[in-house]
Amino acid sequence: AEERPSRRRMRLFIAARARFAEDSLSAALERGVRQLVVIGAGLDTFACRSPLRNRLRIFEVDHPATQAWKQERLKDAGIALPDSLTFVPVDFERESLAGSLAAAGNPPDTLAPEFRAWHDRRAAHVAELGEAWVSYFETDALRSRLAEIGFSEIEDLGPKDIAMRYFPERDMAAPEKGGHILRASKS
Repeated sequence: AEERPSRRRMRLFIAARARFAEDSLSAALERGVRQLVVIGAGLDTFACRSPLRNRLRIFEVDHPATQAWKQERLKDAGIALPDSLTFVPVDFERESLAGSLAAAGNPPDTLAPEFRAWHDRRAAHVAELGEAWVSYFETDALRSRLAEIGFSEIEDLGPKDIAMRYFPERDMAAPEKGGHILRASKS
């Protein structure tokens, strides 16, 4: 059976998001960056599989229950944790990101209609796991806020930018609204 266009588009978006993050990280390493913070790491295995892991100190931030569950899954799968990985459990309803990172050693309204049902199902699923989504960001407001607090380099890719950068050979119409991939750094 052929995959539905909205599901196919979401898979492409997820692949582009991973590629964007890893391309950005490679460029940052060339500029001397030596730490990576992954917020909402979930089941991401970058720290275990990437050849870059030995050049970085990696901090994975997520809900304590999610991290405990992930660590059990990795153990069950026989996947070793690299020395460069630090888990940073944070309950964002009770703890701050900055405080938790320091303690660990580190000095939806805009969704396109075709993604709304997927988003709602996903949000319900993570809420059942005890980690409800409580934050949604408007792109312009987030970009402005990041600039206000000192991030000098902000790269924000919307759906069309993602499609053009990572899937130029595909003939697909990217929605006007939808998920964004954002990278911000301080010089």
